[in-house]
Amino acid sequence: MSTYLTIDLLVLAIPFLLSFDKKVAFYRNWKYVFPAILLTGIFFVTWDILFTHLKVWNFNPHHLTGIYVFGLPVEECLFFIVIPYSSLFSYEVIRTYLRVHKAVFRKYNAIISYIFIFVFIVLALLNLNKIYTSVVFLLTGFYLFILIRFVRAAYLGWFYISYAILLIPFILVNGILTGTALANPVVMYRPSEIMGIYIFTIPVEDIAYGMLLILMNISLFEKFRE
Repeated sequence: MSTYLTIDLLVLAIPFLLSFDKKVAFYRNWKYVFPAILLTGIFFVTWDILFTHLKVWNFNPHHLTGIYVFGLPVEECLFFIVIPYSSLFSYEVIRTYLRVHKAVFRKYNAIISYIFIFVFIVLALLNLNKIYTSVVFLLTGFYLFILIRFVRAAYLGWFYISYAILLIPFILVNGILTGTALANPVVMYRPSEIMGIYIFTIPVEDIAYGMLLILMNISLFEKFRE
């Protein structure tokens, strides 16, 4: 079994098994979960295919099964299933067990969102010559703006709490993929297309990438659940 496939399966294993917990009963939400994952996955796989073709990033064949879908390793395609599933499960667990008064979210949702939007747009504009940096920050900032300005998403507070918690396993998994615990990384980035700021071996752009991936899944999940 390839390194990348092993990581995918380990990420999925515990959330899937705990989906049948009686209190959370996450399996009852599958009719909302899988359409959200599918639609988000189509967007991200298309993006991934394009950036792989442009050589913004590439994959180490030593860590792969050698099976490709539209030029992407099958493990990379599975990434856009297992990470969203695990994130949506965690989001629902946090909403079930953590008690936060709605007034707190109403007070701080917009402030936090506009800070993120401002920072992301500035970083995008300052790095227009770096395709990954400019695209990921611009898209994440724009998507946040749509949610806070037009959708008026009340769940953003839960998202921010969830993402802050999920950053720990996200950094762990992404760190392995980018070479923190491996002699040779699974995913490699072209230095000219990123700012060169890292969290361990993870380009800082990946934090915004992960935010957009999880936020898009959560927003569609909540839309289908309405």
